[in-house]
Amino acid sequence: MLIAAAQRLVGSSLRDGLQPELRQLEILRSANLAEVRKFADSEQKLVAAGMLMAHVRADDTFGAVELARLVRERKLNRMQPPDPMFGFLAIEAALAETYIAAGMTVEATKHTERLIQGMSEGASPRWHLRAFGLCAAAHAIDGHHRIAQEYLGRISALKEREGWEEDRVEYMDAVAEAVLGFTALNSSRLQWLKKAAETLPQREPTSQSLIQLINTVAATTADDASDIISMAGSVARGSMHPSGPSFVRQCALGVAAVELVQRGTPGQAIALLRGARTPPNHSVCFASVRASAYIVMGDYRASLAASDACVRERASHNRWMLPGALLARAIANMHLGHVTEAVATGADALSLSESLVSPRLGLLALPRRDILALGSRIAVARPRLLRRLLQLRDEMDQVPPLIPAPLSLPKLSQRERVVALRLRSDLSYSQLAEEMHVSASTIKSQANMIARKLGGRTREDAVERLEKSGFYAIYAPDGY
Repeated sequence: MLIAAAQRLVGSSLRDGLQPELRQLEILRSANLAEVRKFADSEQKLVAAGMLMAHVRADDTFGAVELARLVRERKLNRMQPPDPMFGFLAIEAALAETYIAAGMTVEATKHTERLIQGMSEGASPRWHLRAFGLCAAAHAIDGHHRIAQEYLGRISALKEREGWEEDRVEYMDAVAEAVLGFTALNSSRLQWLKKAAETLPQREPTSQSLIQLINTVAATTADDASDIISMAGSVARGSMHPSGPSFVRQCALGVAAVELVQRGTPGQAIALLRGARTPPNHSVCFASVRASAYIVMGDYRASLAASDACVRERASHNRWMLPGALLARAIANMHLGHVTEAVATGADALSLSESLVSPRLGLLALPRRDILALGSRIAVARPRLLRRLLQLRDEMDQVPPLIPAPLSLPKLSQRERVVALRLRSDLSYSQLAEEMHVSASTIKSQANMIARKLGGRTREDAVERLEKSGFYAIYAPDGY
């Protein structure tokens, strides 16, 4: 039963493969590696592949990654030439799929490389199609977009050679196309993908969340902003059933946050991302989005703090969203007077963005005037980058203008921040003073100072402007 279930599930990942029954998925999910040992080596690979894929299909990312660790630890994916190639292809493809679903792109690309290297001329065109799709998806998420595009080109050539329709995508092709299309804010590419992926749920039930994500990112580039936040939110919350891999939900959460920054509500973006943990390798870098949001709000120190992890973990940080994080850091340093560091970091971001299909996604949530000011400083300090800066300016012209936040975050002292947090409560100045163990005149003086910093005169003015700036959404999410 295990072998039959594994054959059905592995076969379903190939073009026109039949989907397994729910009972077969449950058999594979409930199996353990001890049961696998009774089979021949090639069958062990096949069953282990089915077990991995069953966990991914059920959105059990943690279980899939832990199982992948055991598979590698016990060398179940080793190549043994006398055995049929099918088992090796199945296990390497399943490992790559597992790590893509988890957003662990370094591991994913390792297994896609092993998959390609182990593919002989005798492999069927359907296996080549799956392998190329996995390679395209892994490299797209990892930020090596030229390589991803090469594999998408191989897919097109294979379809032409086999007489397969061009305007139909498999799951992993769709992931790669979505990443490249959204990174470049390429409306025509995303509209094509939206059409090409329409029949995907009929062939892969867990693709519902991916389809919704594709529709969402297509809307962001088509001036159809009416319900982008709700569309992305339904994916991020796992409202689709089956809900699909966690990486897709993380992407949806990132898209919603970027859209909130772009609409001039960065405080809401930061509130939305509260508690969201950046996945391994920063495959969806929430830190980058937070850093951009703080730039729009004018809190440059908070922006640097938000992206500190990107610098600390640079060696493992994927290249897809790292340029955007570095660009935000460069702008923050520029505003704080650290011009040398701003120039160095900005130049670094420019260099890294060359591996992307376009830097537009990183520009989407940052003020144009800040990018231009940074570019001017880089041009003076490093004139050899002038051509690249001119290209960046051309890219900026294709990015929709950022709606400025209604108010920048006020620069408050620590004591003023504590007072500001309590101003919207129903407590009088005397009651606040008693609670904080200071005099009422001290509280009133600080409240007036906060109001003046915000361009107001009264406590009510201060509260209204603090709310508009996103201050309470960030620092008092549960109210006071």
